[in-house]
Amino acid sequence: MVPRIAPHREAESVSGPFRVLIVTNAYAPRIGGISRYLSDLVSGLEKRGVSIEVSATPESFNRLDEAAKGSVLWWRSIHLLFVTTFVMQSLRVILRLRKMGTPLIVHSHSASFCLVSGVISKLLGSSSVHTFHSPLGRPSALLRALAPKSDALVFVSRALQDLYEGLGVRAAEIRIIPGGVDTSVFHPPSPPQHLHAREKSQMWFGRPLGEHLVLFVGRVVPEKGVHVLLAACQEICHASPNTNVLIIGPFDRSAAGQAYMAQSRAMIQHGSLQDRVALSGPVSPTEVLAAFQAADVLVCPSTWPEPAAVVVSEAMACGLPVVASRVGGLHERVDDGVTGLLIPPNDPHALAQGVLRVLADRAFRHLNLYSSVLGGSGGKSDQEDRTSA
Repeated sequence: MVPRIAPHREAESVSGPFRVLIVTNAYAPRIGGISRYLSDLVSGLEKRGVSIEVSATPESFNRLDEAAKGSVLWWRSIHLLFVTTFVMQSLRVILRLRKMGTPLIVHSHSASFCLVSGVISKLLGSSSVHTFHSPLGRPSALLRALAPKSDALVFVSRALQDLYEGLGVRAAEIRIIPGGVDTSVFHPPSPPQHLHAREKSQMWFGRPLGEHLVLFVGRVVPEKGVHVLLAACQEICHASPNTNVLIIGPFDRSAAGQAYMAQSRAMIQHGSLQDRVALSGPVSPTEVLAAFQAADVLVCPSTWPEPAAVVVSEAMACGLPVVASRVGGLHERVDDGVTGLLIPPNDPHALAQGVLRVLADRAFRHLNLYSSVLGGSGGKSDQEDRTSA
């Protein structure tokens, strides 16, 4: 049983009315799972009458930071100066909100400098919670020192919690809160909706779709395994000639990211897959929903310890089976053989075979539809500690 979040001695009780300040480096208009997670959190709190503000790094800086990835000079000068300024700006917001007299919860997300803001806010009498969304690549003395000072830590999957604790990042109060899915938006399409969505998705190929549509939704970066999917496409399209593959999502703006995008396009061209595989780039939420409603299967071929890809639950809410790598927290979302298939990472043949199995097995797809709709959890039926924000 996960312990309840309780404030430390110096923090005020928040049993009555309270305010929330979210401090984050990933928020709209930035595209990604963290932004969607926060958008849903803000919307949910506002519907419950909670007064909430967001202090987020400007997307213009995020893009510059992304483009300068790998530059030691940038990270030790401009990046450091900016994040220091951002922390100071967030602290000014905290002071303003504290003067209003209502208990304040500072809920920081993702980046360690956001956690710094939350921990400092405790010195000003606020409660602090930090949510970790992404894997930690190496031990961090800063996180080991600061994390226990928060009133609580949140992880988006049990696997992510285990990873951080293995690197010495621990706290007394912990909750596991995956991203939720709005089932009033994401739900199995009616036959007319499915046909309309397929017609809409034709624009990415410039011609009518084949019998099947395989879908990827996420950032076009190495850790999301797009190259693994493209390597599998040759086998998929050879065995199932009437299949199209749609890859939706933005690519990294750094030099390495642009090189990866060029590599992805080259893989499509060299495999003579131009008529079968499409890279759409970033699209609107409406177009993503249409793709879910048009597709037959979602693939999530991640090569890193994927924490808790919300697109997996969104796809299953739309009645799609999911073929995903057995990495990170994906096994917490996909019930292998029921709502999808789990395959070894970095294995194009295994991915192709998983996709082909799903496309060929109508009974499997029907079972997935039944379990995802009636199960209501967007994942394994025995998933524990799923808590609403």
